[in-house]
Amino acid sequence: MAQENKLKVIIVEDEEKDSMVIAKILTDYYQHLVTIQGICQTVDVAIEKISSLKPDLVFLDIVIQGNRYGAFDILEKVNPNFQIIFITGNNDLEYYVKAIKTQCLDYIVKPTSIEDFAKPLAKAWENKRELCNQYERLEYTKQLELFINSYKKQQANQAIPIPVEFGHIILKSNEIIKCLSEGNYTEIHLSNGTKRLANGNLKHFEELFPDYNIVRVHRQCMINLSHITSYSKKEGGKITLSNGDNIYIGDAWKDSFEKAYNTFF
Repeated sequence: MAQENKLKVIIVEDEEKDSMVIAKILTDYYQHLVTIQGICQTVDVAIEKISSLKPDLVFLDIVIQGNRYGAFDILEKVNPNFQIIFITGNNDLEYYVKAIKTQCLDYIVKPTSIEDFAKPLAKAWENKRELCNQYERLEYTKQLELFINSYKKQQANQAIPIPVEFGHIILKSNEIIKCLSEGNYTEIHLSNGTKRLANGNLKHFEELFPDYNIVRVHRQCMINLSHITSYSKKEGGKITLSNGDNIYIGDAWKDSFEKAYNTFF
């Protein structure tokens, strides 16, 4: 197969060993289908290479250098005018199979084997010409957006260890409605109507919660976006939460709240 007819591939994988295994499999067994343009181990390098090299296909690790949204940080900064084969870990398999298959996307699971690449690459090759069609590209992009949104919402309800006196309590993020400042402590209001006093001031929890859709709305309060039942820009910006509480957004936090709110909803 002529070089120009092959799928141009970029590998985004932060574990050097895993990226080398993927590259070797592609080079040794699928060289008739692909040519590797580059290997990236960070979000910034991936953005630069994808933007400049314009690949046909990206093997994309979702969690990059501990960032659970690393893949999506990349996709937000580039024109996703390429196909994606997600790279997942065994612990994620059940969720990814369900979500990715629902959205008609593809994946491989680490550790990888030669056979893992056969069907995804065959599908990518078949799709290469179809996705030049504007309608097919829009449909593919819609499916990708659906997957990203479902992934983020699933990830947002992960267990969080909350420091309390004599140890920790483990909470699901969606159990948390709001957090109120109590000096050097934080009062956490839960969906079952109870409250827990946690060690650490509100600034500590603002740094702990950025991946869980729990955001600061004024000097003494953080709220969980998933518990908003209404939001009015009147009266300076008022939020009603699932427990009936009304929260007013402080001027210093309006821009950051709007950005988080629009992203979530």
